[in-house]
Amino acid sequence: MLELIHDGGDKLKIYRDGGRIFKHYFSASYKYVAETTRVHTFLREAGLPVPAVYGVRRVSRSETVLEMAYIDSKPFTWPGMPDGEWEKAMRAFIKLQCGIAAVDASGFPEFTKSLAKEIRGTPYLTRTTKARAIRLMRRLDKGKTNLCHGDMHPGNVLFDGETHWVIDWGSASRGDPAADACMTYLYERRFGAPGRADTYLRLLCEEARKSQAEVLAWLPVIAAYQVNIKTEDERAYILKIIEGWEGSLMARNILKVKRKPKVVKAYRQSVPAARFIGIKYGDEDRVNGGFGGQWGEWHENGRFEFLEQACLPAEFEDAGAHIGLMRWKGGKDGNEHEMAEPFQYWVGKFFAEGAEVPEGYDHVDFPALDLGVGWLYGRESYLYGKEGLAADSCGKQGMKIICDDEGAFWFFERYVCPRFTQPDKKGKKILDICHYIEKENKEIN
Repeated sequence: MLELIHDGGDKLKIYRDGGRIFKHYFSASYKYVAETTRVHTFLREAGLPVPAVYGVRRVSRSETVLEMAYIDSKPFTWPGMPDGEWEKAMRAFIKLQCGIAAVDASGFPEFTKSLAKEIRGTPYLTRTTKARAIRLMRRLDKGKTNLCHGDMHPGNVLFDGETHWVIDWGSASRGDPAADACMTYLYERRFGAPGRADTYLRLLCEEARKSQAEVLAWLPVIAAYQVNIKTEDERAYILKIIEGWEGSLMARNILKVKRKPKVVKAYRQSVPAARFIGIKYGDEDRVNGGFGGQWGEWHENGRFEFLEQACLPAEFEDAGAHIGLMRWKGGKDGNEHEMAEPFQYWVGKFFAEGAEVPEGYDHVDFPALDLGVGWLYGRESYLYGKEGLAADSCGKQGMKIICDDEGAFWFFERYVCPRFTQPDKKGKKILDICHYIEKENKEIN
């Protein structure tokens, strides 16, 4: 005998018959429901704890029934749940979430496409805010193909006493697990007890070995995606998140104008042939647009100290500085707005010509060349990404930046002690930006 266990009005009713449930969709196409069967089959074959699907039947042109296994479960979390029990449950939840993210979902729709569609269609945001959110999303999106649930929260996990089952896969897609985790974080902020969203974020980042900033970077995008929520109070809460983000953008832009760094010195430096030894990274390794995470890993693991002990030092002024080396190759006809080859960012140091390269590291050899050096002066957070300022200053002094034999430009950040490591009384530092330039013609007629 069928037992009605969920009444979703004129959209969905769910009935139970022993160990099976029947989801009766009143306004979903057969194609949509059949796709659910395919997704569940894929997920089960990937080893994920997903209820079995037994079949799908068309009732009429607009009505479809999906037959699935019934999971006799108790609530995964509940209001008033003691902190210790909640944290234990969330650790199990996070392991499930990381297991989901470990699955390659190359054949699934892109998560960002569904995000963009909702953001564009909402009546609650201005056109400018929508554009900002989508622009941020595109900057964060690195084309990852990890499986994303799309609505991962404790209400979509069932526990039968032995197994944690994940349900409601209607939004499954491929994308960045940090975005999927940010959805969970926002859910906990909206519905969880005070402080539990931050606890979830801490536990997740410990398990997934992510930075909290990597997850929180998606918050304005996820908030813009969820602003269509029907409840006015919840919508007002989400709008406050978006307004706070836009306010911080405006403040940042004002500060950027006021605190724009300046070039306090530009000069030519001749350097002998040298070997750069380090590790190469690309745009796919960026976190929040930069390579700060890689620099942190180098310092935490003593990589610079290791290289200094293992490799023969270079002999020129400031050769002992830590280096952020960059390679950029423009597109057709020197188009500066496109790249012919992937951007490279290296962390490492210069050493003597022919220095031995330790295992796990790579190198780039440079002949004897001249450098155009520009000293950027300002607060540290405003020094990065300003290579053009240094290049312009060198150009004004008649220095001509050159490319290598393959048409690529090499330039680097040089972190010299003490002018970078010790800020002055105003809290400002000097970062060297160095470009390879045409050698000075010293012929005398």
